Amino acid sequence: MNPKGNNEQSNPLKKLRTPPTTSEAQLIQNRETWLPRAEALAVDKAQEVMNDLYREGAEYGDGSCAFMVMKEQFEGGVGNPPQSLKDSTLHAGKCQQYIKGLRRHLAKLPSEAKE
Repeated sequence: MNPKGNNEQSNPLKKLRTPPTTSEAQLIQNRETWLPRAEALAVDKAQEVMNDLYREGAEYGDGSCAFMVMKEQFEGGVGNPPQSLKDSTLHAGKCQQYIKGLRRHLAKLPSEAKE
């Protein structure tokens, strides 16, 4: 049962709970949309992943993990390995892990969130 006393079968729709950290990370434009429960849960999980990939107030670029991968390679130079900019870690591995995580939720996402 949900807090309103309705069980999930009588109200199979759900609002999104996880807000985006930046407009670039926003998966659903109209956050007030009610979605089927499985889709809403998948969007919330995927939104959490996107929020991790796009950090607000980042030191470099747009705050995306992808930008950091490019910046690390740029700093390393052509033909050289990437150079870590923060805490001796490289972002390429992080991006690959997040891609795996997003793929798990992809099948349940509404078409709007896949664009």
